[in-house]
Amino acid sequence: MPSFQNALYSLFPESEGAEWAPSPELLKGYDREGIDFSPFLDAGAVRENALWAELPPDWEEDILRASGLILRNASLLKVFSLVSQLLIHERTGYKGAQLKHWPDPEQDMGEDAPLFYLLVTLNCIPFVRELHRRMGIPEDITRDTCAGIGTKCLDYFFFHGKPGVVKWAVYWFKHHLDGELFRVGRLEYMIKKLQKDIRVYRNPAGKTALTMEEPGSGKAILVRPDGSCTENTLPTDSEWTSCLSGEDYVLDIHIPGGGKLDLAAVKDSMVRAVDFFDRFFPEKKTRGFECISWIFSRDLEAVFKPEANLIRFRDQVYLFPVETEKVDGYYFLFGTFSKNPDDWPEKTSLQRNLKAHILNDGSFRLSGMVYLRDDLERFGDFPYRG
Repeated sequence: MPSFQNALYSLFPESEGAEWAPSPELLKGYDREGIDFSPFLDAGAVRENALWAELPPDWEEDILRASGLILRNASLLKVFSLVSQLLIHERTGYKGAQLKHWPDPEQDMGEDAPLFYLLVTLNCIPFVRELHRRMGIPEDITRDTCAGIGTKCLDYFFFHGKPGVVKWAVYWFKHHLDGELFRVGRLEYMIKKLQKDIRVYRNPAGKTALTMEEPGSGKAILVRPDGSCTENTLPTDSEWTSCLSGEDYVLDIHIPGGGKLDLAAVKDSMVRAVDFFDRFFPEKKTRGFECISWIFSRDLEAVFKPEANLIRFRDQVYLFPVETEKVDGYYFLFGTFSKNPDDWPEKTSLQRNLKAHILNDGSFRLSGMVYLRDDLERFGDFPYRG
């Protein structure tokens, strides 16, 4: 790991052109030999945070060994305290792209290096718990949300066979710390405005239609429920009422790893999420759901059987096209950004089938989806595919 002073410079890169600058309080902390986050490395604190993150109990020995390494190494502890401070107290305006400058601790920690940012991740747990307490969030939501933080650690273990977190993923937790993202049952949600170029309509017969602006012309092109585009505009054989547009709030869905995505669990989560956000964010009434993910890819049939949960989930929603490469989402599927097939693991049938599909010149593109709040009772009945 670089010296603390070098690490300090790398964390405040002038080349980024960011508007963010460290606060006077943070800089004063450096004058006092760094801001001390050592209490968060205490064995009792580590155990409690790992419990709330729902990490496997058999990870405890490795995690405590890593926390001890950091506590005994002054340089490691200073950088640990620094990045924790940036993530937890200085995150406003600090761009996620700057995480690429955060130091890697292999030199001082060896094989335990991936646990450095896992421990930074666990630091978030008590701050999220305290924020939720002040907001009056029910404990079951707090526990689910903290467990969602832990899924990033579980994802790392799945791909690499040992506990850890990749440093670029740590910035995601700012949404938890800001009280923006909550896990409700199986899924996670944030409130946002619907993508501006999308508009959803409904006619008196209950049929739903979605249009998107054609790039360049701005013409509203009709999109079929399966996400394929037409050359048509909204049909004129009926009166259509706009029921969702870019001025409306939606619940942006995020899908943490672990657990099945059967329709009953998904519907339960969506219904509960509407009630939760209505209660705690009444000023932002949501009118539907939105998500962009490989999980809604139009190419799912190439790697899953027709009865698979993911295909059944995808076919409940109204799809729309997004900017994507021919094959997208490498990291979330293979645990690597490499496009070299030799680097793609084949641990699961999904990975094996997808690898074979790609090598056979197949595509696997991202896709977007919307789902109307008013259709929650119909979830499971393919409301847009009739």
